[in-house]
Amino acid sequence: MDVDEELKCPVCLDLFQHPIILPCSHVLCRRPCADNIFDYNFIRCPVCRDSCYVSGGINSLPRVIALENIIEKVRAEREREVIATCDASIETEDNYFCQLCDKPPRRAKKSCLDCNLLFCIPCFRESHPNKTPFNTHKIIEPKNDLEPETLCPEHGEQLSLYCMTCRRLFCLACEENDNHKDHNIASLLEACTVLKVRNCVCASGRNTV
Repeated sequence: MDVDEELKCPVCLDLFQHPIILPCSHVLCRRPCADNIFDYNFIRCPVCRDSCYVSGGINSLPRVIALENIIEKVRAEREREVIATCDASIETEDNYFCQLCDKPPRRAKKSCLDCNLLFCIPCFRESHPNKTPFNTHKIIEPKNDLEPETLCPEHGEQLSLYCMTCRRLFCLACEENDNHKDHNIASLLEACTVLKVRNCVCASGRNTV
């Protein structure tokens, strides 16, 4: 079996986010996967179908720290592989690549200081429509001396999540603090995809008027 498959949640089929272990020994993402199947201190495992009583509530289920560490290394390695496609010897703005491309990244031509992200022209147009709140974002051209802020200023961790409710980037540690509890949370790639779909729908509506 592919090692990557062992690192994926059986519910969302994505890399585990804050994995917790159930009484039946199967592992799920803490949020939203485990939350969605937890009901009055009972949780039914989606893998083995066993119903388990959790007296201390879902927060009492142990996190799998070792698995979290492995997944963080996998994510870091994937980021390095993307960066490795760049020619590090070129000291121009072409060093910078779009951080939202879902395929091999294109050259970054725009940098949003509010999102702390670099964009190619297509991703920029799709993720930053000319309407509130995006039309108030500060956009600049990528510079040789500019490093996009990709670390959480509070925790120093990678900004890997996007709150669709607050429209803010945040890290895994921020999520643990429940600052975004019950909010619509997405990965950067998922958020970009959602924004693309919304903008396409809006454009389609305008074209049919």
